[in-house]
Parts: sequence; structure tokens; C-alpha cells
Amino acid sequence: MSNLMVFKSVEFLSDVRVIKNEDGSVSINAADAISGLNFVKVDKKNGKQYTRLDFPRVKKYIDECGFGNEFPKIDKDDYIPESLFYLLAMKANNEAARKFQTWLAVDVIPAVRKTGQYQVKPKSNLDLLELQVKALKEVEEKVIDLDEKFEDFKEDLPLIGDEPDELVALVKMKGVEVLGGKGSKAYKDKSLRSKVYSDIWGEVKRQFGVRKYKAIKRKHFDKAKEIISRYNTTILLAEEISLLNDQIDLLRG
Repeated sequence: MSNLMVFKSVEFLSDVRVIKNEDGSVSINAADAISGLNFVKVDKKNGKQYTRLDFPRVKKYIDECGFGNEFPKIDKDDYIPESLFYLLAMKANNEAARKFQTWLAVDVIPAVRKTGQYQVKPKSNLDLLELQVKALKEVEEKVIDLDEKFEDFKEDLPLIGDEPDELVALVKMKGVEVLGGKGSKAYKDKSLRSKVYSDIWGEVKRQFGVRKYKAIKRKHFDKAKEIISRYNTTILLAEEISLLNDQIDLLRG
């Protein structure tokens, strides 16, 4: 692998392998990145501690960051793109990871991209300052860009957390309202109640072109709530509801 570069840091004892791709981008060995970001598991056996790389945990993060198709599995011989490395560093959120990320982002990657190799050579204080300022600006721009992409990615995900339950609660409330309240004859009619709820869900799913309401994208969540709140039953259902509820009024009269 002619474009493979291996380098070390006094602070980080293990080798870190990077590849400069033909388009000028840089990829980092997955095992080295995982180790540097401190994604490890500690096992105890016979009174001794053994540390191993936590590949399953990293694979979960890779899927969450939108790289699951590119990396259906991850192992020690894979090389991850720079963008994924920064996303994983955000997930790590520990002091060791921050130092490792800073070292790669400020010192190594800019030098590799510029010269095609990692060189440790004496620099004046001014040179070091200029390099660090430039690299930090690049990192800041990348982090902002990745944050925006990650937010867009999350918005394109299906409903998560309490969002589906919130829609269900809104549909139930709207159904009770349309049927005339829980004490109404229409509400107590199981068949009619089922028709109303089915019609509400049908309208919601039709608006977003999905078969299941949980498939609605998060970015459409507020719109889905608005559609439910503005729902009006069909003329046929409205007549059935009125007929049953009016019968109650006649009997009471």
C-alpha cells in the first residue's frame, strides 16, 4: 500500500496508520482510531485486567452517524474517512479522545495533506502558531459542517423516542372530540370508534406517503401533529356520529 503512512507521537505510544487518498482526503486505520479515541472494554480474568477494542460499540455509532451502508461491518484492517473520525470523536467525549483528535487534526492531517507525509521537524514558534491556527480553523469548519449534516441526518430519521406515543395520544384526543366525548353513544360504539381512528390515521399516513405512522420522518413531526389537530371527519362518518348521538338526545327528551 504505497500511500500508507505510519507515525507516532511521544504521548500516544501505539502506531497510527493513515492513507492519503487520490482525491487528497485522508483515511485513518479503524483500529488505531478506535484505540486513540479510547473505545475500549476492560475484562478481568484471574485477577488481571485485559483491554480490547470495542468494535460493536463503534459499529453502533457508525450506523448512527449514517455510515452503516459504507461499513456494514468494521474490523482492524478497515480505514475510515476523516469525516467519520471526527463524528466518532464527538461520540467519545473523553479527555484522551480530545487530545488524540487534536493531535491528528492540528499536527498530522494538515501536514499529510500538504506534503504527502508526516514530518516531525523543528519549526519556529511563528510557524507552529500559524499551522495551529490554520488547522484549528479547518477543524472548526469541519465540526460545524458535520454538526449540520448530522442534524439533517437525524431529521431524516423516522420518529424516535416519545414522538410516536405523542402522535398516538393526539389521535386519541381528536377521536374523542370527533365522536362527541367519551360519554357519547358514538364513542361507545366500538365499530364506529374504530372507523374514526382508522380514518384519522389514514389521513396522516396518506399525507406523508407511509404505510406505518412510525415511518414518518422526524422533520415532519410538527406537521403531522398539525394535520391531526385540523382533522375533519368525512360527511358519511359525521352523519353516523350525529345519528347515534341524536338518538341519545331523543331518548332523554
